Amino acid sequence: MPEGVEVSGTAVTGAEHVLSGDALAFVAGLVRQSGARRDELLTRRVEIIGPTERKMMINALDSGARVWLADLEHANTPHWHNVVGGQVNLRWSRNCAAALFLTLPAYELID
Repeated sequence: MPEGVEVSGTAVTGAEHVLSGDALAFVAGLVRQSGARRDELLTRRVEIIGPTERKMMINALDSGARVWLADLEHANTPHWHNVVGGQVNLRWSRNCAAALFLTLPAYELID
């Protein structure tokens, strides 16, 4: 167990395989390096949860929210086209590819 680390959760069978010394040291390093910033962000976080349709993604990403959760399960009918299309849209938004234009209004991701 790394110095200064305490695992306070209840025991889980097999936890030693995922909560290895290296894994705990990694997490401890992250907390020491950016814990204060994380705490600051958590106090003023705004999040949006929505489907992976391009129009909805653009609206969410342009809303000013700090976090957008792409919901591929509850906000989306789990048909093959929707699931694969959602992944395509996520890749598109990540790569800031072409804008999506509907008849009115035109939707475009702001840089």
